[in-house]
Amino acid sequence: MPDKNWFSCLRRRAPIRNIETPALRPANDNPWYCLATIHGEQPIDHFDRELAEKNRVAWEQWISSGGMNSDQRNEFAAIFDGRTSNRFALLEPATPADFSHTRFDRRVNLASFRFPWPVDFRSAAFSDANFGRACFDNKADFRSATFSGETKFDQAQFNTGGVDFESARFSNGVDFQHTTFTNANFRSAIFSGSTANLRSSWASTAPRSTRQCSPPAPILVGPSSLTVPILARLPSRRRPASTRRRLT
Repeated sequence: MPDKNWFSCLRRRAPIRNIETPALRPANDNPWYCLATIHGEQPIDHFDRELAEKNRVAWEQWISSGGMNSDQRNEFAAIFDGRTSNRFALLEPATPADFSHTRFDRRVNLASFRFPWPVDFRSAAFSDANFGRACFDNKADFRSATFSGETKFDQAQFNTGGVDFESARFSNGVDFQHTTFTNANFRSAIFSGSTANLRSSWASTAPRSTRQCSPPAPILVGPSSLTVPILARLPSRRRPASTRRRLT
């Protein structure tokens, strides 16, 4: 018989307070997004591959900026000042990247980007997003993020135990093909619209120290029979009652 005090404790429990969620900030009000697109955002009507590569190279230069001399750093800071209209100071490289609570109206292209330090995308709102071949060597937090357009994580590497997609929403399908996960959390994630492609994804429990990326990052591809151990809620596709056959 359970202890009656246990039930009385539940009855006296304080009411749960509603926690206000911060309003989403425009992408260009986020200095981390400005840094990741230091040479400019993607055009609305097409994908500029050359611009995407220039931004990726600049990001790589920045995270490796310990090797920059003073002139190179000043030049990089000047480009950043031009991108942000002098609204933000140049960020320090060895600090967690904060993309959280940000609304991305343009295509976000972080394909092949490296994230050696923690990166936070909590509650971010994406339209089209490409993280293909991106390398996460530290905690990656996508909790409650929403992906409303084409979303790609194909061949991305999550080389840490802190990969969190809890309560994320994918409205138009997502590609995780050949993606390397380490203990990913997809609890309460919602996939609607098209399908979630997890073909040949690799779930690993290797220690982080043995799984870090270095440019160019190796792609770890698992056998097609492996599936990622995730907890996700998929939409049901039941036919209308009038079209279902009655089993007797």
